[in-house]
Amino acid sequence: MKELIVVVTAAGLGRRLKEYSLKKYGKYLDKPLVKLKGKTLLEWSIKPFYPLITAGILKFSDIYIVIREDQNEEQFREVVININKKINIIKIEKLSRGPAHTAYKACQKISKFRSINRSTIIVSDSDHTFRSDSLINFLKNDKEIKHNAFCTLKSVSDPEKWGYVIKHENKQFISGEKDILSKEKSSQNAAEFLIGCYVYHNLGSLKRGINEFNKSSFSSRESHHSLILSLLSKFEKVTTINSNWGIGLGTPIQLEKAENSLISFEGNREPSTYIFDIDGVIFHHDKGSFSESGDFEKYPKPIKKNKDLINALYNNGSYIVLFSSRPESNYEKTNNNLKKIGLKFHKLILGATSGTRYLINDLKPSNLAISTAVGINSIRDKSIINNSIFQKYDFSKDCSKGSGASTMILKDQTEKKTIVRKWSDSCDEKTIQTLYKQFSYLKIMKNYIKGYIPEILDWKFESKGISYYDMSFVEGRNLSLNDFKESDFIFNKISKILGLLYESKNMNNSKKNLNYLFKKIIDDKLKPTIYKSEIELNNNFKCSEFSPSQLITKIIIELDKIYNNNYYWQNHNECLIHGDLTYENIFIENQFIYLIDPLGSTMDIRFNGSMEQTTSPIFDLGKLFQSLISKYESWAYLNKSDIEIYIKNFSVEEEILNVDERIKKLKNLLSFFEQYIDGNIIKDGLFSLAQILIRVCPYRIKANYYHSGFICLLKSYSILKYLNNI
Repeated sequence: MKELIVVVTAAGLGRRLKEYSLKKYGKYLDKPLVKLKGKTLLEWSIKPFYPLITAGILKFSDIYIVIREDQNEEQFREVVININKKINIIKIEKLSRGPAHTAYKACQKISKFRSINRSTIIVSDSDHTFRSDSLINFLKNDKEIKHNAFCTLKSVSDPEKWGYVIKHENKQFISGEKDILSKEKSSQNAAEFLIGCYVYHNLGSLKRGINEFNKSSFSSRESHHSLILSLLSKFEKVTTINSNWGIGLGTPIQLEKAENSLISFEGNREPSTYIFDIDGVIFHHDKGSFSESGDFEKYPKPIKKNKDLINALYNNGSYIVLFSSRPESNYEKTNNNLKKIGLKFHKLILGATSGTRYLINDLKPSNLAISTAVGINSIRDKSIINNSIFQKYDFSKDCSKGSGASTMILKDQTEKKTIVRKWSDSCDEKTIQTLYKQFSYLKIMKNYIKGYIPEILDWKFESKGISYYDMSFVEGRNLSLNDFKESDFIFNKISKILGLLYESKNMNNSKKNLNYLFKKIIDDKLKPTIYKSEIELNNNFKCSEFSPSQLITKIIIELDKIYNNNYYWQNHNECLIHGDLTYENIFIENQFIYLIDPLGSTMDIRFNGSMEQTTSPIFDLGKLFQSLISKYESWAYLNKSDIEIYIKNFSVEEEILNVDERIKKLKNLLSFFEQYIDGNIIKDGLFSLAQILIRVCPYRIKANYYHSGFICLLKSYSILKYLNNI
């Protein structure tokens, strides 16, 4: 196999992201060091080449990052070491005339310590990411590797925003930038859109392309690879390689769009491997040694649709293995027959038994919700059903919050739609019980607020392996604290949905005195939870400003004061509730509200974790207060250094003042809940919030967010003190 190097250019000025980095990080950063979803753009630009490393075509030591002399090498070195310490950094003296000149200068430097004259050179920029399963087969094919190539998409939703190439009948290319819609219809139909990387047959091809550029009428422009390869196509073979998908990351708008999209670093998976039987799948079934002739047919009859399907999978980058119980002595004949029908494959294995075949593969720790092994039984001599052979689900995004069941967004490859999977390992019995209860409760809620909650699509609950349920994907976004400016509009929408749920046939119209429940929660839930949290925090949390034990002593004192008040939670309706109504679980799309992840009556300790019992809406009000009063989402997921600063600056007195100010802005919301809760709605709601924060604390600790768990207790103490001071 021909030697290969990858050159990633990171030497541009990155002007378009200067202000973006200043706003986000408080300082100017080189574009490749800007982060998207926790990973630098440099990491995103190298990730597409991981499949080449897995396949043994490329080593990390074959990757070269190109920067200028005046860039901060140490910052780049830190990122590179995080990926793999064998990746190289090459420095050029100054900004060049464009990406192609930068790549060529880098190659000249590499040539001083490594012979690369005959190496295939892949060049990629650090302002995009992509996936091209076809790239592997292109580089493995001895015929195609002699070509130069663009990576392209055949179609895009917004062609006016893309660079493109068009291949003419003389096999020469022309390139263009963001003006394809001004071209003739025939050109629009022939255009392929540039994303991914550029392949040069060798260093001589890159040099020749640059020389042609320097002599051309385009020499005053930047030397983009699309232009270099188009000029080179007059003299050398140039082709296109199909990309599965790609996204630009070079502007603030592109980055913000990507940040809110479903793409994920872990989700950029590698190509699949397919193992096919031969007789009955590729050729019409042949009895071979058991036939009258005692041998396999000389000219077996192919099943055309299956042959075409396998070739399509091969062309798209999949690894194809043919596996049969034909004897190994039949290898040459079988191999020739397969080649005669034009079948593309990588490996032929004969000599298996004709018994049941088992494929065993380990689950990926980064993506346990998706099967890594699939078995398909096709009907002998019939076409394979396309939907069954393609990987059904592709990982898009992990939305787990660190405790309980995991949540993943998956793309259904067969039906071209997106779903949400809630799942857990079946050995985690407690989490599976909660998962099943939530699944069951969603089906009950559907009877009353259908259209405002996700639809259940599929489920599997088993004693071993993975248990899950799948839901329809809700477009839009979580509510955020920024939406508070439009709180009246949002509260009216939420109130309408909650009204339908609260006033369902399960509602108890007579109000009940729940003061005994209020006291039972303090005795049976809050105090044990506090003491358990104290042990964990003392062992794992250090803070000079606050001592966990001292804080817990103060919380117990405030709880004891409140305990003796018989006016809390006096007259409440009991009905079906959502049960986890934080802003994280409220989605908005085009002014339409959806509710996700209900927990029903779980927080009512009378029902031992049941979700479908009727209980007080005070738990929903407390959960809304979790977002609106305690601002939970603004601090719960901060990194350790930021949350330490938050704790250092925390003031109980200031928090009490904030509670008072925030309550005043919630008149419409409180007015709605007063229909179902008599008495002092503010005091009842704030105690609900305090008890929720105390009960959330161990979940934050379980997820190793010890600082976040401690803030739960700080906030609850402030609220309890506020209540006792009224």
